[in-house]
Amino acid sequence: MTQRQLLIGLAGLPTHVIANHLQDQHGWVVIRISEPFEEAIAALIGRSAEYVRHPDTTRQPLIDTLPLGTSLHNPAPTVRSTVQAMREGFADSLHPDFLPCFLEQRLQEAAAMHGDAPGFVVPDLVYAHEASFIRRHDGVVIHVDNPTMPEWTHAGRLRASKTPKDFTIPFHGTVGDLLMNADNIVRNLRASTEPSR
Repeated sequence: MTQRQLLIGLAGLPTHVIANHLQDQHGWVVIRISEPFEEAIAALIGRSAEYVRHPDTTRQPLIDTLPLGTSLHNPAPTVRSTVQAMREGFADSLHPDFLPCFLEQRLQEAAAMHGDAPGFVVPDLVYAHEASFIRRHDGVVIHVDNPTMPEWTHAGRLRASKTPKDFTIPFHGTVGDLLMNADNIVRNLRASTEPSR
């Protein structure tokens, strides 16, 4: 009997570690909300999307000839801050339904292309309506409780949108502990969705 595909959304830091683990070790499909914004910025600065999303370049100046600057009140934009600014613009000013519609489309495409995948993981939840999308599609939101994450960050503010059905993983130890806790949640979710015999 074919297992039901699971849907998980991750909020907090470092969620990319969990997503990569689920993809590499268990065959899950990763759907990143930031992807269309990274592709747009790549086209804007004449770089590849891989360059924009690479961890070594996210804190680099948006344009090589533009220094980072020293003023806290007028810092030069980095690749990461530009992605965040574009995402905020769509969520707050331009069209609040853009990201849920994008997620819906990507989820349908992924399900059609990866029918045998055990599940789909969205590793970069930022806003409450993104988490609500996961829940409306019978998915589960997992919050990574990282004490080093400032409360003013987007992921920090998302903590306030927790529901009783959400899961929380404390990140006070090692990455190994983080992945073990994530695997335990996935295992329990899988067991709860298996039809009774």
